[in-house]
Parts: sequence; C-alpha cells; structure tokens
Amino acid sequence: MGAVEDITERRQMEEALAAKTKEYIDTVNLTGDIIIRLDKDGRFTFVNDAACQSFGKPRGELLGTDAAAFLHPEDLKAASRAVEGVMESKGLVKEFESRLVTPTRTRVVEWNGYLFFDEEGQY
Repeated sequence: MGAVEDITERRQMEEALAAKTKEYIDTVNLTGDIIIRLDKDGRFTFVNDAACQSFGKPRGELLGTDAAAFLHPEDLKAASRAVEGVMESKGLVKEFESRLVTPTRTRVVEWNGYLFFDEEGQY
C-alpha cells in the first residue's frame, strides 16, 4: 500500500520564492552601499558584496562576527546609544556617523538602521 500526493503547486511556489530571493540578493549586491543585517547580539547575519569589500573580509568570515569589532573604540558608546534609540523607538536612526576600522584603513561612514519585526512583533 502506498500514497501519492501531487506537489506540483508547492514545487512551483518554492521555485518562485527561490527566484525572488535570488533577485533580491542580486539587487542588494549591485549597490555600492554597505548593507548588513545584525541579530540581537550585534552579529552579522547578512552582508552584501559592498560590505565584504569595505570590511576587507569574505562573507564566510563576516557572518556571525560581532559588528562592533569594526568600529573605532572611541565610537562604541555612541554606537550603543544609537542602537538603543532604535530599539526604544522601534524605528530608525538617521545620520549616525562612526569610524569603520578595517585591516587596511579607517574611514568615516554614515549608518542608517532599521528594525525588522516578525509576525509577533518581535525584533
């Protein structure tokens, strides 16, 4: 005895989702701007190609790394306050400047941070 189920529709939806995901990643990688996503602990969960180039490390080395490791030590308190402000307002912080420290140089960058929420309203 056996059972058979038609999964054509599910397979088509999976393929459509994969195509949209690839389209999104390709678009994000076309920009020259650094685009990152952090978890609640401040570790990279997504970095685009510009981020890899700017941080001077391949994606595999960046993912899971604490983003604060790339900030100038004198900027850590201000960065922490900016993140706390975003968390409290459940919104965004604009025009926060810090020094980005990489293996080859230090430069001033401007950050814009947004919060992403799940269906339960959790960050």
